[in-house]
This record gives sequence, structure tokens and C-alpha cells, in this order.
Amino acid sequence: FGTRNLSSLAARVGDGSGLVMLGGFHSFGLGGYATSPLRDLLPVAMSPAEKQNDDVDVPTDLHLLEDIRMLPTDAGLVHYVMRVASTGELNRQRWAMLPPLEKANRLRPRNEFVDVLAATPDGPPLLFAHDTGTGRVMALAVDTTHLWFRYGHLELHQRFWQQMILWLARKEDDKDQPVWVRVDPRTFNVSAAVPVEFGARDEAGRPLQDAGFTVQVLAPDSEQHDLVPRAGADGHSATFVKTSKPGDYWVKVSASHQGQQLGLEARTRFLVDARDLELNNP
Repeated sequence: FGTRNLSSLAARVGDGSGLVMLGGFHSFGLGGYATSPLRDLLPVAMSPAEKQNDDVDVPTDLHLLEDIRMLPTDAGLVHYVMRVASTGELNRQRWAMLPPLEKANRLRPRNEFVDVLAATPDGPPLLFAHDTGTGRVMALAVDTTHLWFRYGHLELHQRFWQQMILWLARKEDDKDQPVWVRVDPRTFNVSAAVPVEFGARDEAGRPLQDAGFTVQVLAPDSEQHDLVPRAGADGHSATFVKTSKPGDYWVKVSASHQGQQLGLEARTRFLVDARDLELNNP
């Protein structure tokens, strides 16, 4: 791509665009991206020493060279991109029935704030997701998902890629999942009040103003907090104020309507930054 094009791409992500990099012999650190303008955006750890100039001597420590299966992690089972069935168990079964893929990059998350959504049965992660400012980035360690299509799994193949693009473009709330939740922005200072927006839709995609909601926040110390939903003209919301501990917080929302549970539980996360504001610009 060249430094100029990669700089333009990085700027677009900084402006709120989405980016996904696929696996390959010249992707990620192997392709020299550890010293490129994308180095601080991609959600995987890379080193300049990983750069590979040809395909003759493939470094086995940086590749999974056997056929692999891609399965959702626990976080992936409830993530919008990996939801291909109405229940968690059915979702797991549908992924398990897919044919194996050919090879993958051996990658690891850049830091603890990166979500690992899919992995091999033996553990090496395959799909990474991360919010970076107003943009979103993903890293997929494989490039052979066309095999799902080739062996008759057209619907799942199409749905996976459609949901990935919608998530990268922050359009997942515009799709047809029954329950959704959003926290914007995604990073807060200690003791800040965090606004949480959520809602539910019927099968035709119309908002359900009379739905009942259960909203919970799981703090970094594993303590669970229940929030009180508020109904407004523009939808439902709640405010979380117990942000004294820095770290990773998860928001979980479930909904019911006329005594019936609606779809899967919706989840999102936000970060409370431990940095001292006085030291941000010494």
C-alpha cells in the first residue's frame, strides 16, 4: 500500500471508520505492519523482527500450518459479530459444524482490552476486536472462510461477514437483533458517570416502548451492579456511577415483552482509565 496510503487509512480509522486485516504470509508483523502507520491501531501484538520477505522459509512459530476450526470464545458467543443462532448453545453448535479452514497466523492480543471472539479448539486465538477512539478494528487470522461457502454454508458465511461489516461501521444497532445496548464514549475517567442506552425491537424492527429490561454492570473486581432503567422519548437509558475502580466494565441487558424473553442478552463494555489527569501532559 505504501506509507502514504496507510497513513490515509489510519487517519480514516481515527475519524471513525472501521478496519479489518485478514491473515496471510504478508499480513500483520510478517508484512512489516509493526513499523507502519497501522501499528497502533491493529489489535494484535507485532514486532519489526517478524517481517518476512518471501514464502520459502515460513516461520512455523508465526503460523498455524494445519487445517483448523474456528469456534467462538465465551465472549464471542454473546458478541454481535459471532451470533448466528438464537441461543448460545445453538450458536455454538452451528459454528462446530463448519468445515475446517486452511492455515492461520499465530497471533496474540495487543493488550488486555482487546476482545478475543474466536479461537481454535486448542486455544490459539483467531478473531480480535477493539474500539480505538471513534473507530473500530478487527484482526482475522485466517483468509479462507470461502470454504464455508464452497461446502454449502452460504447463509452462515454471508451472515458472519455482513455482521462484521455492520459492527465495524457501528451499524449493528440498525440491524434486526431484538435487544441492543450502547455506551458512548467507551473510555471514562475514574468517578465519571457512564450513560447507558438500550432498547428492544419486535420482529418487524419496530421499537418496543413497553418492554421490560434488566440492566447489570460487572465491575473489574467481579462485583455486579443492577441499574434502574428509565424510559424517555428517545428510548431507554440508565446511568452507572460506581466507577471508582479503574479497569474493564461489562454491561449486560436482557429484555422481555408480554411475559416472553426477547432474543439473546445484549452486551457491551467500557473502560475506566487509571491515569491521573494532572500527569497526562507533564
